[in-house]
Order: sequence, then C-alpha cells, then structure tokens
Amino acid sequence: MLGATLLRNCSQLLLRVASSRPVVQFGSLTRARDYHHCSMELQLIVTRLHEMFPPSLAGNWDNVGLLVEPSSQEQPVSHIMMTNDLTEDVMDEVQAASPQVGLIVAYHPPIFKPLKSLTRRTAKERIILKAVESRIAIYSPHTAADSVYGGVNDWLAAGLGEGECTPLQPTPPSYEVRAEHVSSEMCEVMSDEVALCGGKLVKKLRDDSSYEVLVRCRLDRLSQVYTLLCGKLTSQNISISQVAKENTKGSGVGRKLLLNTPVSLSEFVVRVKNYLGLPSIRLARGRNCEDSFMVKSVAVCAGSGASVLCGVSADVYLTGEMSHHEVLDATSRGMSVILCEHSNTERGYLAKIKDNLQQALGSDIKISLSLKDHDPLITV
Repeated sequence: MLGATLLRNCSQLLLRVASSRPVVQFGSLTRARDYHHCSMELQLIVTRLHEMFPPSLAGNWDNVGLLVEPSSQEQPVSHIMMTNDLTEDVMDEVQAASPQVGLIVAYHPPIFKPLKSLTRRTAKERIILKAVESRIAIYSPHTAADSVYGGVNDWLAAGLGEGECTPLQPTPPSYEVRAEHVSSEMCEVMSDEVALCGGKLVKKLRDDSSYEVLVRCRLDRLSQVYTLLCGKLTSQNISISQVAKENTKGSGVGRKLLLNTPVSLSEFVVRVKNYLGLPSIRLARGRNCEDSFMVKSVAVCAGSGASVLCGVSADVYLTGEMSHHEVLDATSRGMSVILCEHSNTERGYLAKIKDNLQQALGSDIKISLSLKDHDPLITV
C-alpha cells in the first residue's frame, strides 16, 4: 500500500508550521490555555489503543493501527472523535468541533485499497488531505476490535440472550519478536515488509526518541519475520518469546452463542431489533422453519460475515450483509439468516470503546461520538 511513507512525506511538506496556541507543559500532559481539557501525546494514546486492540489479532489482509500521523513526534491531542465510517460529512464535523480534534478513531480503515495519489479527485483522497492539513491523526482498530475478547462480536452476542459464547475461529498461538533502539525511518521501512510476512509491527516510543519494535506472528511465519528483522537490524538485540495464552484467551474470529433458554424465531427477531435500535431488519427463514421455530444456537459475525459463517452449524446466522446466493445456500441447509446492514452490527460498539478509552486516558481528554456517522442504507 502507499500508506505510511507517502503520508509522512505529505505531512512534512504541509505541517511545517507548529501550532501557535500557547501551551503549558505538564510532563506527558499539556494544557492549552484556551481549552478546558488537557491534552496528551498522540503516541501515548496509540499505545493505549494497541493494548485494547492488539494489532496482531487483526486479519493479515487488514490495515489497522495508526494510519495518519502528523509530523511532530510529540503531537498533543485534547479531543478524540470516534466514528464507524470516516465520510466527508464526518470529516466536516471533525473540523468544526471544539476543542480541535487531534485524533479520529475510525472503526473502518479509511486507507484500505492502495492509494496511487493524494489529490482532490476522490472522497478518500480528500479526507486524507484534510486530515494531514489539519494535523489530525487517524487510527483504525477494525478486525482487531472484531477478534479481541470483549470486542465487537462479543458486544453483538451480548444482546441476544444469556448463554455460552465462544469464538468460531479461536486465535492460534502467536509469538513476539522484539527489538530496541530502532529509528523512526527504519520502522517505516520494515512496516510493509513485516506485513508481507504475515506479521503486525507495533512501535513504542522510548525516552531516547528511538522505538521499541514488537512484531507478533504465527509460528509458521516466525522464521521469516525473525530473518527479516535480523537483516534490517544487524546491531540490535533481537529476542523471541511466546505470547502468553491469557493475552489472547477468548479472542478469535466470529462468535457462536448457545442460548441457556431457547426462544422462538419471532421473539429472537424482536430481540435483535430492540438491541440494535432498528425499526426493521432482513430475515430469511431456513428451510422448514416457521416463526415458532425454537432458536438454540446463533453464529455471529459483525459486518460482512459470509466468509466466516460459511459451513458453521447454527439455527441462525446474524451478520450485517451477505450476498443473495450466500443466503440461499444457508437457508437450504436449514439456517435462518438475519441481516441488519453492515455498519448497524458495528456502530453500537463505539460507545463501549469510548467508555473504555476514557477510563484508560482519564476524564481530562475529551472523547466524542460522531453525530454524522450512519449506515448509508435506509428502508424507504
């Protein structure tokens, strides 16, 4: 992907002028005299987000973590805005917010498909340009938030009734390769190469302005990742350790819920609508299933879940979207399918992220939910 290198170059060209707002320093916190809220260095917030949503849990095809970073290594953030989708309407809301937004947490990564330019030609490019020009960082947790224990899929399953909830595809054992005293430039060089090896690179800023680099990967990719780091970092001490199982316990792709008390299909539909606050949803009844059919098991995958749910045995599939033929295949095998539209199965989790992040950062940092963010599809 074009990603980090091009964006950093754009940042250095466009963001030479430091903020003129008078600031009083308080260690890692700063207080702007015209704000009622404190500010915190961006890297400290990113570290907290990494702890909440370990990038190693994300799909290898995904683009998670810090996607846009202002040129200043000590960029202060006093206001964080959260959104499911970073649209141009949301970006306008961000730029008009007070105090000034320094970080956008967008569940879906606004940089996903490779960018070949940064012009005003497309909405994606215009959004990134506005973020760079306004010194606004962008972070996306996406599938790391899906897979983590207590994440999006656990939140979605929690509103369906009490029962035993387990991952459809549990997170396999992973390993961590660690190196210290790595320059910012080398982090950028290694990031894309590590991704090609199936690893996730996380950097932590050290007191000496260098970085500690952590790369998590599966056992079958460990040798490749270790060889890569040894080739790039010939003078640094590189260590390998297995990630403790408790750090990934309960994590994985999708969820299967076995209800303690079965409910009729019609009652289950009402339960889903009430939990997500939706006036209507789409239902495809399984073959020979009536409204009175008793639902005992539910396979859950927020967003677009066909690839995850395919082949899973359950009374009901609950997801955001599936294709026509994927629905037909499921119903022919006796599974009923409930579709709520893609982002409607995700957006409600943002409030939980907000509360958890607020607790981690303290009440002096303002965190708000976008009022312009909504699913693009409506029933008319």
